[in-house]
Amino acid sequence: MAKVKYLGEPGGVKETSQFGYDFKDGKAVEVDNPDHLTKFRGNPFFEVDEDAVKMPVKGGKD
Repeated sequence: MAKVKYLGEPGGVKETSQFGYDFKDGKAVEVDNPDHLTKFRGNPFFEVDEDAVKMPVKGGKD
């Protein structure tokens, strides 16, 4: 599993829900769906902990 943290934007909301995960208070959330991790990795408002257990990227060679 990888951990994902919502970074938000200056002056923006401090919490959000994406793909069924609730992000608030700057706390990391464990995400175990490879498709969702791929989407979070491509979103500048989220940070994925790459030191967590590597999961295969859809269409990638891991």
